Amino acid sequence: MKRHDKLAETIPVGNLGILALESSKEMGQRVNDYIVEWRQERSRMEAPASSIAGYSKDSYLIDCVCPRFGSGEARD
Repeated sequence: MKRHDKLAETIPVGNLGILALESSKEMGQRVNDYIVEWRQERSRMEAPASSIAGYSKDSYLIDCVCPRFGSGEARD
């Protein structure tokens, strides 16, 4: 069985969110676009997926900031 087929059989156990820092915004957007499209397609094909609250969203990106010290090290 292909890996994609195995993924199609799973049901999520939690909410999905993507934290993409400034340096990885472009990659985060590409991952988000793929997941949005994949989940919308899956919701149309399978009733169980569409019944999960928050399964299909317009975006899974979460606004976040990661403050840095002058040295570039992250801080709280």
